[in-house]
Amino acid sequence: MQTRAGHPLTQAALLEEVFFKPAQLLVEGTSPREAPSSLKFRLESSLSTGNIRQTIELFDFTAGAYVQVDARMTPTTDTVVEVSPTNPSRFVQAGTKLVRARMAWKPGGPVFSSSWTVSVDHVRWTVTP
Repeated sequence: MQTRAGHPLTQAALLEEVFFKPAQLLVEGTSPREAPSSLKFRLESSLSTGNIRQTIELFDFTAGAYVQVDARMTPTTDTVVEVSPTNPSRFVQAGTKLVRARMAWKPGGPVFSSSWTVSVDHVRWTVTP
């Protein structure tokens, strides 16, 4: 079986996994401060298989877009990642004090299992006045 471009379907499926993120999680919260001096985002998670790339993005309300603040290959053991972006007030929405993070996981190399799982144990924002 081939795609319209004449490539085997297996290549098309592989390209889809490279460009799309099969697992995503969006988390929102409310900051106690509209203009914090520091903001930390902490994620504790684990995966059922290796060769999975994890990205963390925070929503920049000034720019109106997500900003990648961390990307890494993740092990199958519980892993804690804490990020502290610069200019933290841009990640807090004026008026509502909404904060938003998006985490995504996709294969970063050969994955020898057709189904894999992500376990998110804990997410937390720490806001300093």
